[in-house]
Amino acid sequence: MKDKVDPVFIHSLHRSGSTYVFNAFRRAQKNGNFIYTAFQEPIHELAVYARENPETLLNNQEAGGQLQKLLRHPALDRPYFIELYEVFPCWKAVLRPEIVYADYFGNCAIDQTVFYLQALVNASQQRVVIQECRTPVRMSLLKQQLGGIHIHLWRNPWDQWWSLKVADYFNVIYQIILNADLPPEPIERLKSYIGFVSCPSKDLSAQFQFYKFRRLSPEASYLVSFMLLMLALIDAENVVDFDINIDRLSSDPEYRQRIQSSLELKGVEGVDFSDCASPRAPFGKTDRDFFAPLEDRVLSWLKCSGYDHEVVERADERRRQAATVHLPHRKESHRLLDEIDRRGDIVFRLERGIASEMQSLYREFESVHQVSMDDRAAHAKALESVHQALMDERTAHAKELESVRQVLTDEQAERAVEQAHNRLIEAEWGAAKGRIEELTAELALRVADIQVFQQELASVRQALTSEQAMHVVAQERNRFIEIELGVTKGRIERLASELALRVSDIQVSYKELASVRLAHANQQTALREEQERSRWLESEWGTAKAKVEELNGIAHHWYAVAEQRDRSLASLYASGSWRVTLPLRILWDVGYRSFEFSERGIKILGSMVRWPVRRAMRMLLQHPQSGPIASANVFAEENNPSSDPVALAEVSPEENTPLSDPIRLLDLSHLSPRARHIYVDLKAAFERRQKEEP
Repeated sequence: MKDKVDPVFIHSLHRSGSTYVFNAFRRAQKNGNFIYTAFQEPIHELAVYARENPETLLNNQEAGGQLQKLLRHPALDRPYFIELYEVFPCWKAVLRPEIVYADYFGNCAIDQTVFYLQALVNASQQRVVIQECRTPVRMSLLKQQLGGIHIHLWRNPWDQWWSLKVADYFNVIYQIILNADLPPEPIERLKSYIGFVSCPSKDLSAQFQFYKFRRLSPEASYLVSFMLLMLALIDAENVVDFDINIDRLSSDPEYRQRIQSSLELKGVEGVDFSDCASPRAPFGKTDRDFFAPLEDRVLSWLKCSGYDHEVVERADERRRQAATVHLPHRKESHRLLDEIDRRGDIVFRLERGIASEMQSLYREFESVHQVSMDDRAAHAKALESVHQALMDERTAHAKELESVRQVLTDEQAERAVEQAHNRLIEAEWGAAKGRIEELTAELALRVADIQVFQQELASVRQALTSEQAMHVVAQERNRFIEIELGVTKGRIERLASELALRVSDIQVSYKELASVRLAHANQQTALREEQERSRWLESEWGTAKAKVEELNGIAHHWYAVAEQRDRSLASLYASGSWRVTLPLRILWDVGYRSFEFSERGIKILGSMVRWPVRRAMRMLLQHPQSGPIASANVFAEENNPSSDPVALAEVSPEENTPLSDPIRLLDLSHLSPRARHIYVDLKAAFERRQKEEP
């Protein structure tokens, strides 16, 4: 997100000037229009209660009343939660109770927290400002997931702690914070040190009721307050965009101007802190003696828990620099400080006394309640024993009546039975009457004891304030709730065992499902391999098909060539010259195979074929375009005669040879190589024959 549309998050602890800063953003205007939609404490338990009835957000107001004056909040021109009320439909389904306090340390529901805050950001058309007192140790996690501009607002811890005493509400919520899920190690050390009692329920209303009359001692209260501040300062280092101390913002004009200028550079405009006035109190030796040892203990817990020592020291140094005490400039300052010390001492003793008295009163109430419960159990056992005795006696009388019936006649038996029955009734009535009188006397004693206890309790109630009296009643109610909680725990344990069985069944089902998925995966793998092989075979089939088509084309070509040659050979065989030379070929084959050629045999053969050959050659030479020479020319043209590598040797026949002229006129360039060889052999044979003749 760009800076100009980034939401602004203000994180602080309670009683640190957060309401003033929230109102400064809410009232900021530009050209007569409000710049920001400012949400004040949207992660408040009241928002959880308002999910069913949003009007609750408007009913709990402090404007102009005693509560506003008591809390020293600035006057607000609009209801406290009006912005949250206006976008109620956008967040009612996403707000979870655990994000308020259970996830205070960001270890169990940070995603739900982010989802809820993002819903508020998305619901507004203006730039959003969210001020929250329950996120100071979740700043780094929220900035990582939400982005935006983050401001850490804090105050001198001494002033803040004294300001917390304005209402018991803060005593309760600090204990609920300690009861949060998965706290860091320093918090665990603190809880162990103060003997913190965890509430067994995670319900917000139950926790408020549980801690309402369990009051922290002053030491325990400050340990919690200072520990949360140090964790916030450590988390804020190198994470937040602005680290603002409300005390310096109130007393240092240069610091105030520097903060406003830095905000404007970040695109946060229109915010005016000129009327900031956070109250500061002077502190004396009593305060230092009280606070300093507790602060040292918190710092040691942080270092022992693995926090970087330099980071802890830097955070403490920032706190010390901002905690400079400004004493009043007047002559009575020392006397005023002494008076403050004395009154502080009184307050410390009073608060310790109240906490101790409330604890002892709670223990006394528990013991009285236990005695009352024991008495009820004893009375129940006594009544049960009396009832059993009466039943035994009645059984004995019944047996006696049965024996009488067997001995007496019917009439006598009836009278005897009636009399025995009357005696039985009288005996039972006498025994019951005696036991009732006994129980009545015992009950009178118990009533007297209870009246004495009620008188003592009335005197205690008179000694306490009305709030303490309500505490006693509430604790009694809590006792009954704890009993019911025990029964509920038993039911939860049974349900947990049933759930364990269900989980085991589900695990078995998951294993079976895993095996089925594995088999399915193997089948899918085999199917993919078959598909790949099928595609490969199709590719091979296409290649083979193309090759077959190519071979078919080549075969067709050679078939045409062979057919053409067959036709040429058939025309050669059908020619007249081929038929005329048939006798010559036959005589040649017979002569060659019948006897071995000798000089005489050759001469005889030559004389036999001389005249036919001469006559045939003469005819061929006189008519070169017909007969076997023409057929040979056609055959040679079909077999590419130009490729013949054989060169014919020129023959220079004698001028008076009858064949000389036709030979010179004969063109042999278009004959095939085989025809040329045959022609050359025949010509050579004729020449030799002519030389041999006389």
